[in-house]
Amino acid sequence: MNNKIVTLLIVSLFVALEISVSLCDPVYVDASSGCLSCEGKVNSPVSTLQQALNKVFTGGEIIVNPGVYKGQGNVNITLQSAFIKITGSGPSSTILDCEGNSNGFNLFSGTFILSGITIQNCYRNAIVEGQQIGGSAIALYATDSTISNVVIKGNVGWGRGGAISIYSNSVFIINSTIHDNKVVNGSGGAVWVGSAYLELNGTTIKNNVAPSDDQGDDLYCTSASVAVLNGSSIKSPTCAACSIVNDNHEEICQQVAMASSNSLGLWVLLLCSIFWTLL
Repeated sequence: MNNKIVTLLIVSLFVALEISVSLCDPVYVDASSGCLSCEGKVNSPVSTLQQALNKVFTGGEIIVNPGVYKGQGNVNITLQSAFIKITGSGPSSTILDCEGNSNGFNLFSGTFILSGITIQNCYRNAIVEGQQIGGSAIALYATDSTISNVVIKGNVGWGRGGAISIYSNSVFIINSTIHDNKVVNGSGGAVWVGSAYLELNGTTIKNNVAPSDDQGDDLYCTSASVAVLNGSSIKSPTCAACSIVNDNHEEICQQVAMASSNSLGLWVLLLCSIFWTLL
């Protein structure tokens, strides 16, 4: 083979490798950056979450430096069919503050991994993308998610979930605290779960408020399965054709009637109960 051709192939290979590595690099965010044209590198971070999302490739990671993130570009974040990992520097130092007039994350299909952040003071009184999914801090629609080492507090939502709304997907919440949230004119003071699987692992949900006792101050689920494991704590969850079990596979929820007659929901409850009994 001609030496020039070999050299060209080698150069092309190195260029391709360099591009591939570059695409895999994390994108850095720093609230104090103030930079609108930065590349998102460790020494030139962008200043908002939306800027980082515009730069990161699917499957990539966003690293959020310590700081308080608020205002345009940090709230009302909507993602479609994305695989995104957002890693904060710890919930005590990395804070997303909706300031009482915006929502946090809205995700429709894909995969979402979030860790090391506090989400607070979010508010929602609207339908998102035509879906009544609620959840002022995090709304997950057909999005498989892992949420770990987060604090979610002081959020208010209407309808389905004061802080988190989960519909038609699998979600794992690990080593987190969800407290002092409120739902208005709906159910699930902190978390609402519908047609989904939720696993709480080392997670505490407390001091949340729903309009009435049968609407689940801390959690409300319908046609879903919830596992409360490894020291997780939750007070008086409410179920409508749903199964909530602890480490011993014991049902721990208050069953209530569904809003409308739904024989499918009853079958879901029966099958879930049988599933956990056999484990």
